[in-house]
Amino acid sequence: MIWKDTYNLLSQRRLSRKLFQASATRCCHSNLSI
Repeated sequence: MIWKDTYNLLSQRRLSRKLFQASATRCCHSNLSI
């Protein structure tokens, strides 16, 4: 049970990191285009 919770937590963190990187790159691209 515990390992499952930790796995979910890690996957969520990885997902949030991916979203953060995507938004960051989008911001950078928009700033460069201006």
